[in-house]
Amino acid sequence: MNRRNAAFAALVATVMGVTGCAPSSGGGTIPEAETLGLQLMAAWETGNTDFFDLFDPLVTYDEASSGVQHQGVGEVLAYMEGLTGWATNVSISVSAVHASETSAAIEWFLSGTQDRPIPGRIEVSTDQPFGVAGVTTIDVENHRIVRVREYMDFGALVQQLGGTLQLPGDSLLTGGGQGA
Repeated sequence: MNRRNAAFAALVATVMGVTGCAPSSGGGTIPEAETLGLQLMAAWETGNTDFFDLFDPLVTYDEASSGVQHQGVGEVLAYMEGLTGWATNVSISVSAVHASETSAAIEWFLSGTQDRPIPGRIEVSTDQPFGVAGVTTIDVENHRIVRVREYMDFGALVQQLGGTLQLPGDSLLTGGGQGA
C-alpha cells in the first residue's frame, strides 16, 4: 500500500472511530443510515436538489476542507446545488459504506472535468480532468440526516487543476492536471 492509500485508509479508520460506524453487514436489512447516505451521494452526483426530505430541518453540513459549516435545509440545499455545477462528466463512485442504524461513513471517488469556475475558490475554467477521494459521514435521527461531514483533499484537487500550493519557506507544490 503506498503512502497516499495508507493515509486515506487511516482517515477512514479515524472517521469510523469518531462516528461510531461499523461495517454494514453482508446479510439482512440494510441500515437506514446506509440507505440515506447512498441517496445523498446520488443527489450530490446529479446535482438534484429534490432530496430535501432526506434532511432534518436543522441539519448541519460541515465542509472539512474549507472549514465552512452550513446550517439548516436552505443553506445545505444551496451548497449542494453548487457542489458539481463547475464540472462536466461528474461521477461519484462509492467504494465502501460502513454503517449502523444511526450513522454511516461513505468512501467515494469524485471525478470529472472542471470546465467552469468554482465559486469562491477557483475563479477560472481550466478544462482539466480531476479525480479525488473523500469520505462523507452522516448522523441520522428520526429517519432524517441531522449532520453531514465531508472530507476531501482540496489541495490535491487544486494541483490537478494546474494550481500550486505555497508552503512555508516559499516551497511550492505544483499541479499538472493528473486527474481522473
